[in-house]
This record gives sequence, C-alpha cells and structure tokens, in this order.
Amino acid sequence: MKRCLLKFFCFSLLLVFNAASYAKNTLHCSILGLSGDIRISVEQSLNLKQQEELANPTPKEIQVFVAAAPYDIKIAMQPFGYFQAEVKSSLTNRGEDWFATFVVSPQTPVKINRLDVRIDGDGASDPLIKNILAQNPMRLGSILNTEVYKNFKQDFFDIALNHGYMEAKIAENNIKIDLKKHTANIVLHFYTGPRYKFGNVTFSPSPFSEKFLHRFIPFQEGELYASNQLLALQDNLNNSGYFKNVSVTQNRQDIQRKTVPIQVELELRPNYQYDLGAGFGTDTGVRGLLGLEVRHLSDNGQHLRSFIKASNTQNSLEVRYLIPGKNPTTDQYDISAAAESRRQTYGDSRAFKLSGGYTTVFRNDWRQTLRLSLQQERYNLTNQPKQNTTFLIPSWSIMHLDSDNPVKPTRGHRINLTVQGAIKGIIARNNFFQAQLDAKWIHPISSMNSIILRGTLGYTAINDINNLPLSLQYFAGGAQSVRGYAYNGLGPGRNLTVASAEFRQKVVSDWYAVGFFDLGNSDNSFRMRLKRGTGLGVAWLSPLGTLELTYAKALDNPGTPSMVQFSMGPEF
Repeated sequence: MKRCLLKFFCFSLLLVFNAASYAKNTLHCSILGLSGDIRISVEQSLNLKQQEELANPTPKEIQVFVAAAPYDIKIAMQPFGYFQAEVKSSLTNRGEDWFATFVVSPQTPVKINRLDVRIDGDGASDPLIKNILAQNPMRLGSILNTEVYKNFKQDFFDIALNHGYMEAKIAENNIKIDLKKHTANIVLHFYTGPRYKFGNVTFSPSPFSEKFLHRFIPFQEGELYASNQLLALQDNLNNSGYFKNVSVTQNRQDIQRKTVPIQVELELRPNYQYDLGAGFGTDTGVRGLLGLEVRHLSDNGQHLRSFIKASNTQNSLEVRYLIPGKNPTTDQYDISAAAESRRQTYGDSRAFKLSGGYTTVFRNDWRQTLRLSLQQERYNLTNQPKQNTTFLIPSWSIMHLDSDNPVKPTRGHRINLTVQGAIKGIIARNNFFQAQLDAKWIHPISSMNSIILRGTLGYTAINDINNLPLSLQYFAGGAQSVRGYAYNGLGPGRNLTVASAEFRQKVVSDWYAVGFFDLGNSDNSFRMRLKRGTGLGVAWLSPLGTLELTYAKALDNPGTPSMVQFSMGPEF
C-alpha cells in the first residue's frame, strides 16, 4: 500500500512539473508619449525583436528584454530626428502575463539648418532629372528624417538608371548633426554622367526571322534608353501568343559607344494546340467544340486557327488564316472560310462565307475591324418558300473592352458597334443596311454585391425582310437576351431592342444570388411592344466563365409562363 501511495505521489509531482514546464510566459508592451509614424515604427521594431528573442521566454529573459528596450526605442526614434529621447520603463506580472510600460519623452528634435542638394552631369538639364529636385521632400527648418533622406537618394538612382544614366552616382553625401544646437547640415551632390542609348537587340534562336521579331520592338537602335520600353517589348512578345515565356535583359554596357545592348530569351509555345470542350445551355442544348491552332506556319508569324462547333440548334466550321501586320502588336490581317447550319423553330438555313479582314488596335485599346465577306445562304422561314441569296458584304466594327479580370470580372464594360450592308448589282440581289450596338457594364456597389446592365439596339434597312438571309435577321429571347422567353422566340424582324438590369449578391466565395428584369423584342416596326421578363437565379464565377441558372417568368405572355434557363460563358 505504501509503495502504491509513493508511486501516486511521484506521478502527481511529475504532472505538476510538466505543467509548469509547459506554462508560457507572455509579455505585453505599451508605449506612451508617441504618436503617428514614430509610434508605429517604434512598435514594429520592438515587436520584431520580441518575436526573435522571446519565443518561449523565462521570467529572467523578459526582465533582461525590458531592461534593454529603452535603448532600442531610442535607436528606433533616431531616423525621425529624435536623438536625445528619454525612456522610462516599468514591469509587472500577473501569473504568466507580464506587462511592460515605456513612457517616452522625445525631447527637442534635430532640424535641417543647411540643405545643399544639386545635380551635375548631362542630366542636369534633363526635365526628368530636374524634376527630382522639384520633388525633394526635405525642407529647411523641417525635422530631419533619415528614411526620407535615403528614399530620396534611391529615387534619384531609380529615375537616372531607368532613363539611361548608367554612370549615375553620388559625388558627395554627408549629414552633420549638432546635438547641442539640434541642427543638421545636409550636403548631397548627384552626378548623372552621360545618357546611354539603346544598342543592338538580339533574340535567342526561334522559328521566326529576326526581321519579324524586330517588329515587336517599340524603340529603335540609337534612341535614348528608357527601361519602360523594355517592359513594353516584353509585353508585346508575351501578348503575341507565340511564346510561353519571355525574358528581356540588358547586356554589359558598351562604355565606348554609350549604348545598352539588349538580349531577349524566348521560350516557344507548342506549334500545335488542340482545344476540346463540351457544355450545355437551355438555348442550344448539348454543345461541343473541337479546335486546332497551328502557330509556326511561317517565319513571319503567319498562323492558322480552325474550330468545329456543334449543338442541337447550330453547327459551324471555320478556318481562319492570320497574317501579322507591320506592327504585329496592333495590326492583323485574316482570310477565313466558314460554313454554318441552323435548325430552329422559326426556320432553317445553310450558309457559306468567304471573308478577308483587317483589325487594328489604337488609342486606349479600341479595336477596329474592316471586313469584306462573300456570303451564300439557303434558308426558309416557317411557312415561307426556300430562298437562295448571295451577298458581297462590307462591314466595319469597333469595340472597346475594359475589365479588372478577364475570367472573373467584378467591374468593367464592353461597347461594340457593327455596321454592314450590300448594294444591289454588286454581287447582291437587294440593297440592305444594318447597324447594331451592344453594350454591357458591370459595376460593384460594394464588395458583396454588384449591378450588371446590358443592352442591344439593332436596325435594318431593307424593302422586304424575307429577302434578308436568316443569319442576318434579328431575334430576341433566351438566357442571354430576354429571359423567360424561348431562345430566339421573339422575331424575326428588322429592328431589335434588348435591355437588362441584374443585381448580384455574394453568398459565399464566387457564388452569387441573382435578381433581374429584362425587356426586349424584335419586330419590323420601331414601335414594337417590348416583352418583359423577370426572375431569380444563382451565378457562379467559375474559372471557365460565368455559369448562371435562372428561373424567369414571361410577363407579357398569356398566363405568365415560367422557364428555367441556363447559360455558360465569359462575361465579356
């Protein structure tokens, strides 16, 4: 019995010892007498040292830390011009919680009494370099801040080097502090040296000719050097679609010629890219996509894209041959051939099109396309005889797209205007003119909700709508048009009006609850009666685009029927 009691006592003592060994002392620090940036800097400095030295401290280690802290606080205050601060500390504890209080008296700060800052060398007359002096944050009579001083020097080097002053240096650099008078004299002389120019640009081996690759360069050899031009070159090559990775670096400077040679390393994307996709939408039913892109058809960047799309209502095949323009970052030509068939309740059509186009991107990312198409189409509307038409159709379109994310945008807009037509007698049986304006706007109300507005206006001038190919006639209705009405169930007509307002409320992650109101129609008259649809739904901003499932009611159909509709695709 005694032996059992002895074992129990030893075991209990061991538990108490273990509990004591795992008890964690914690130090809480308070700093009084400081405010603003000084307080933040001092607290950050003290917290960092505490994390490094007091991970699992003993009472003795805490006492040593608190005893040394006043010196650390004084050192942390010096960059702000306070070199004679006084710090009083106190330490108390309640169990494992220790409380340190530091009362700081900053005393008189050191102020700038003399400020001699100048720039010598070729850059002294350069407006970009002269602007450095104009933005000097240090002023006579202001409190000395050594961090501001360091940042000002670094700004000089950044701007000078980014603009080709490769020999930039500081000729004289000193701060003399008089603690008795609380003054500082600053002497800071910059020397820029000569401004360098762009040297030769060389590319790593690739299937593309040097002549073609040089068309991506936004500068000429011999132009004044600017680092932002190197970023532009890298962006141009990255956005071309030919390369997986692009690295633009400076070679060793040519001191004799005052030039900076540039080396570009290119990692190619595969020559062949295959795309395979499948989906479902209430407008089209089950659909599939098979695509092929060939990127390296020639050494001047010509490439080919082709795809086959198939669904319950529409099948299409298109082959497009693309030819980079003089400036491949903004200009492109294309030649394409396409075949398309439609099978829907309002009629059937089979069309074949040959076209050539020129696309250019100009100021603020506006994209303009000029196109000439030869279109042959055989079609019939319900209860109408079959027709064959051939049109030579010139068209012009302009688009602007801006968003904060290409896949999951939370803000942005798209505007697209297309004008096209044909002239009787020039490979056309009839005259027609058509203009269509599409717009969409996503605007966040807060981090949790947003509003989406979209609209379409279309106008067609033609004597007899039945003489217009079915693919060019207007329809409305469907998950991407007026919800609550069947896909292309409104129309056909010469004119088109669609407007929609949608409110999205975040539920969790990228899932949103949706409420909307749509209206629109397609008719031959401007005074068409707009059909209204409203409902609720859910949207998921997926990595593949927005998936939206809605329940909508058609307010202007007898009995106000309802419809579940599903759509999937990019917002813009």
